[in-house]
Amino acid sequence: MRDIVSLLIVSGLSVSLLGQERGQSAASRTSASSTVRTSSEEVLLDVVVRDKKGRRVDDLKPEDFQI
Repeated sequence: MRDIVSLLIVSGLSVSLLGQERGQSAASRTSASSTVRTSSEEVLLDVVVRDKKGRRVDDLKPEDFQI
């Protein structure tokens, strides 16, 4: 179960970062004079976990996830 959740989270982040990278390269061609650099050690993820029957699992805590 945790493997599936981890895979979904990583997939979502990958798609998100890929979209941002494409947007940044297009923006850098039009506006090369400004640069914004950021870093982050924590991210907020919205996750919905379902059991084999499709029912929501509500009793999970942040400690139950590994990214």
